[in-house]
Amino acid sequence: MIASLSINDGRIKWRHQFQDNQLIFKIALSQNGVLSVTNDGWLAAWDVSDGFLLWDITLSKPGSNAVVSELFAIPNTKQALHVVVVIDGKLFSVTDGVIDFSWSPPESFEILSVTHSEKTTVVHITDGQTLRGVDISEKPKQGEPDNIIYTFKHSGRLSVLRTSDGQALVATANGGVLVIRHSKTPQLVRLHDIEGLSVPANVAARVDTTVPLTDSFVLVVEDALLSSKFIIHITSSQLKVLHRLVDHEETHSSVVAVSNTVIHSNFLATTRVTSEGTELFVVNGNAARSVIKGTKITQVFVQEFPKKQGSQGWRLLCVSNTGTVFALKSDLTVLWTSEQSLAHVVDLQMVTTPFRYVNFAASDDKVEFVQPTLLDNGRLFLDYLQASVHTVLASGGEMARLLAREVEERFGRVLIEGLGAVSATSSNDHTSGLTVLLTRGGHLFALALKNGQILWQRPWHVDAGVGASGREGRLFEVRKSGIHSARMAAVVGTQDATDLLWFDATTGHELGRQHLAFPPRDVFMLPITDSHHTHVLVVLDDQYQVHAFTADGPLSSGLPSFHHVLSPSPNSPTFVHGLIYHPKESAMRMTWNVAVGKDETVAAVFRRRKALRVASPVRVVGDRSILHKYLNPNLMAIATTKQGSEDSVSLYLIDSVSGHILYHSVHPKCSGPVNLIVSDNDVLMTVWNQQARHNELISMELFETREKDDIISIVLNTMSVPRDLHNHTHYSSFSRRAPEVISRQYILPKPVVTLGVTETTLGATAKQLLVGFSSNQILAIDRRFIDPRQSSSSTPTDEFSAPYNMRLPFVPLNVVTYNNTVTGLRFINTEPGEFESQSHMIAGGVDILFVPLTPSGTFDQLGDSFNRGLLVVAMVALTVVTIGLYFADRRKELFNKWR
Repeated sequence: MIASLSINDGRIKWRHQFQDNQLIFKIALSQNGVLSVTNDGWLAAWDVSDGFLLWDITLSKPGSNAVVSELFAIPNTKQALHVVVVIDGKLFSVTDGVIDFSWSPPESFEILSVTHSEKTTVVHITDGQTLRGVDISEKPKQGEPDNIIYTFKHSGRLSVLRTSDGQALVATANGGVLVIRHSKTPQLVRLHDIEGLSVPANVAARVDTTVPLTDSFVLVVEDALLSSKFIIHITSSQLKVLHRLVDHEETHSSVVAVSNTVIHSNFLATTRVTSEGTELFVVNGNAARSVIKGTKITQVFVQEFPKKQGSQGWRLLCVSNTGTVFALKSDLTVLWTSEQSLAHVVDLQMVTTPFRYVNFAASDDKVEFVQPTLLDNGRLFLDYLQASVHTVLASGGEMARLLAREVEERFGRVLIEGLGAVSATSSNDHTSGLTVLLTRGGHLFALALKNGQILWQRPWHVDAGVGASGREGRLFEVRKSGIHSARMAAVVGTQDATDLLWFDATTGHELGRQHLAFPPRDVFMLPITDSHHTHVLVVLDDQYQVHAFTADGPLSSGLPSFHHVLSPSPNSPTFVHGLIYHPKESAMRMTWNVAVGKDETVAAVFRRRKALRVASPVRVVGDRSILHKYLNPNLMAIATTKQGSEDSVSLYLIDSVSGHILYHSVHPKCSGPVNLIVSDNDVLMTVWNQQARHNELISMELFETREKDDIISIVLNTMSVPRDLHNHTHYSSFSRRAPEVISRQYILPKPVVTLGVTETTLGATAKQLLVGFSSNQILAIDRRFIDPRQSSSSTPTDEFSAPYNMRLPFVPLNVVTYNNTVTGLRFINTEPGEFESQSHMIAGGVDILFVPLTPSGTFDQLGDSFNRGLLVVAMVALTVVTIGLYFADRRKELFNKWR
């Protein structure tokens, strides 16, 4: 993605999302536009103000993975965009999307960099011993060029850095700093010749930053031997040290490293890593100070702008290792911040808030949770009573305000856009709770579902760097909220270092941490709990050894016997292993092994992570008979793809306890991308039909293989209803037969990237299939329109089922994202709401969108148009009349007795 941010407030001016397989290698800024080049050689020019695509061109073969080593925008007084790009060692000169010429360096030479001064453009090439400058203002001769500007002999590999204005090249060579200006002899500056600097002559240096001034250069040079850093002012007649950033004689701060240095005419900013932590060190004039302590800054940028008084101002833009972007003003105060790590969410859990008084005691570095006292509980009751009265009395002007905002807020959407923009709207007073998100960098966030506000955030890391490679994190809700607050556990780390973190979901307060000295093969949660009503986490290593943990530490005993399955991951061989654990054994042993198809690759895997919520275990059909739903809590679905003479997609339904393949189907002439989801007794899968050239939705419904029973037989014989469906603990995977499968195929209007299904508390509300399209929109499809038991005739076979229509229409009124788009849509997560009619949906990618859905309408809620004030008046009037009639009856009865 390429985007433009406002330096004033961090808002997004414009942005463009590239394809999933496109990676931006380099970006260059010109006076007339922004240039970008991707890994497939696609060079594009964008308008700076509105992001409009000016022109584009592809400079490599289709499907190739190009290596882009240089992208340089040549300054031009005309309105043309002239750019030089080096792809796979070949130089291209492009003007307004047209290739002027291409040039390859002589054999054994490689291109280092490109510089430009006035009307001359120079490409610098080297063969490891000789550095040459070649004028490419006009097309040079192939092979040995004849327009060589300079030649310089050097030893060792050059560390090259171009000045910020692109007019000169600076490199480290022969133990010194080499400065190359156009039409001039290269100038070699040795460190021991610099005035005010006393270092040995054999000390190697590394150039970190170069900034041009008038007829001179300012360099930041790092002394590799003495671990020192110097600002060196280089002119044609004088070499002088302006400032020593890091002195090797310093002992109070023990500076470890310095990086990301930017220089302005009167200030310098750099990142220093000391024994006390990370800090942004700023030198402004003669004053030096440290800001943004405790945050590791990975990139620092500076922007100049003209002030009203005519002087020049500057602002710093910093990026941290957790994905936080913040801007600093000239007085080094934070102007704005933006959490960009939310664009890389790997797992999330929606949590309901506990019904108790929560008090946050905030400080600079921590948030403490205060346990409620008796006074707090009384205060909670008064707050709840006050909120209830306020809600009941919300009428008149409040109703008019709600009606005025109905068009924009009727669905209660909350959208958090990546790259800085935040838009939050909600009109549903019943939307409460929070969602906890874990990012790829090991950053934990808690967002309020009502308005998307960040409640707390914690950058938790392991030593090897969270999410650096090999493993993505997981979140577990180890204790649901009720009379206690919700507790969660997070698994963060890489293949070499992994941590288990327990924390309070309401406050983010850390409850425990366990470092794993081994790479976990799998992590899962058991139904048993400890003394704090917290579920036990089990970590499985490569030797199938079982390690159980709680927030208090590891558990050495007390685990019951349990089954577990190691499911394959996408793009891996299709082997599935079933394991069992006995309390007398320290390791799990394999009970079954299934290889699901030769020459097949796993495309999608679905396993139930939540308990089944089924209102009825049977389905009534059109002739008043019933079908028993196949509700297997151990059901696992695996979709595979096969490429060859004829591509195909296969679906396997496997019982994760017994290892039996319950169902297998092959869909010929189909390919990926494949999306798979299981809901109750429904299995839904999307594929690409290569023969018909359209996207297909395959809807399957599973039933028990038994004779149909009518309602009378169920009443007379209660054993005909499988009771173990309501108690998953007693469900037997060994005594169940394979299901009866009914399937239908439907044509989807657009390519699909992800699937979701609405969920409610009791499962009585009608379900909707949530389809995320490549257009970054989400469409809600009523289950009645994708019912496999639909009839091709006009007479439906089941009650509440529509006639079969192969082509599913794209109805704009059913787009739950409304006028929003979730850029880079990757996942859809659903959880039950507070009411049976409500289902909460969170969709994420670069953006995060929250929508409370009501598939069957708000049948158990009072609408916003309900006159609550009139209800209160009526109740008060009835109460007064009742009390008055009571006393009147007493007086009348007493009067009758005295007569």
